[in-house]
Amino acid sequence: DDVRLLCLKRPMPINISTITSQEVTEILDSDEEFPVCVEKKKNDTVNMEEKQGFIKEFIENEGLGIIHSDENGLVLFHVSHVWINGEKLSVEATRKRIDLATKVRFYDKSFEGKEYRVINREEIMLQAVVVWVGDRPKHLLKEV
Repeated sequence: DDVRLLCLKRPMPINISTITSQEVTEILDSDEEFPVCVEKKKNDTVNMEEKQGFIKEFIENEGLGIIHSDENGLVLFHVSHVWINGEKLSVEATRKRIDLATKVRFYDKSFEGKEYRVINREEIMLQAVVVWVGDRPKHLLKEV
């Protein structure tokens, strides 16, 4: 039998001081049934197709984790972007209520570049922009 050893490397941490504030758009009951994405630039890579997976692991105590999706592989997420049964709870409360192997649904955004080669050969990283357990909330707050 053949034995394989895979070495996975995590990307370098992002300098938080370089992150700019984000615009928050609230979707009202009068809006369409599906979430709306406000574009800041034409090359926005947010995928509004509903995907599913399960919580594979939490990679830090502050709330970062990994979702495993059969279709898309590993997807990075943060607990602050999780809705449980239509409610958005605090990070601490959300972390206590979701366990490993919890089935989730999500929308994601892809990032492309040579710096993601450490993640996969295609040089693409996927990050969930919103994650939910249970029914999708009728209207989500979407940070763009």
